[in-house]
Amino acid sequence: MNIKFGRRFFLIILVVMVVSGIITLHLRTDSSSVADNPVTSTTMTRFLMDTAIVIKAVGPDSENAVNEAFAEIERVEAVFSRHLPDSQVAKINQHAGEWVAVSPEVFELLQKGIYYGRLSGGAFDITIGSVIELWGFGSGINRVPDEDELRQARQYVDISKVEIDEERGRVRIPQGTVLDFGGIAKGYAVDLCKQVLKENRVISAMISAGGDIAVVGVKENGNPWRVGIQHPRISTDILAVVSLVDQTIVTSGDYERFFIEEGVRFHHIIDPATGFPARGVISVTIIADSAADGDALSTAVFVLGLDQGKELIERLDGIEAVIVDEDGDAWVSSGLKDEIELL
Repeated sequence: MNIKFGRRFFLIILVVMVVSGIITLHLRTDSSSVADNPVTSTTMTRFLMDTAIVIKAVGPDSENAVNEAFAEIERVEAVFSRHLPDSQVAKINQHAGEWVAVSPEVFELLQKGIYYGRLSGGAFDITIGSVIELWGFGSGINRVPDEDELRQARQYVDISKVEIDEERGRVRIPQGTVLDFGGIAKGYAVDLCKQVLKENRVISAMISAGGDIAVVGVKENGNPWRVGIQHPRISTDILAVVSLVDQTIVTSGDYERFFIEEGVRFHHIIDPATGFPARGVISVTIIADSAADGDALSTAVFVLGLDQGKELIERLDGIEAVIVDEDGDAWVSSGLKDEIELL
């Protein structure tokens, strides 16, 4: 299904959300419940994982639940950020060429990254770090590398050369290789955040972490959460709405992190095959049960482009997508076309 959305598309926004401060409201319930465990509504915003993260939750002691959820996101960042020298990922990179023991969760997410690397034929690759460093994404000092630099860095980008020892829970990468979990760790953090909220008996919640959104249950009024699709250059234009119940929606776009040099937009979604920003599409949105899966797939499909991306999505169970090409035309996956609401 092709839908004309206009040129350069696609930022996910929340249709209804308070994004500043902490708001706690006591909602009506029976007197014994109020006395023992009052149901409250809390909204908080914090800057973590290089983005503003907003959590809105309703449930018993929702403020404590939200604080615990943010603490989990902080913990994930401390484990997976290659920019933090004491993180487990940084230690793997620091000891390239050697076996490094890692925690079960690092081992598990590494395996998921390898899985999506193989599934996408290398379009998603967690060994892309050496190339990302050249472009300066994450450091704040952006520049266009020369071809010799990229050729040198690209020789270390190869997911097939990552060695894993399941029995001993250890990992070894080749010297020169730099692991970067930026394309999957935020989604993983959102998944764990959602899990923490549920464990704290939250009734209804929404987590917004840049292009990653997850919802718990339905809204307070019993209706599904409605998430708007917005033009990436005109923040006031909402072009479509999707309804979510206990799901995640993730977008990768050329407008999230970029710089312009000599009139050319260079964004952070790098094609491992070329070392340059991927071209052909400007936005990919994935709807799935897991934000980590959505993260990896949105990057993979962006790099694969429209034709190969469509083919990948249509053969995956439980995954829906919207892909917007450089002409502003949007393709909607077969399972979503009757669910999306065009405005």
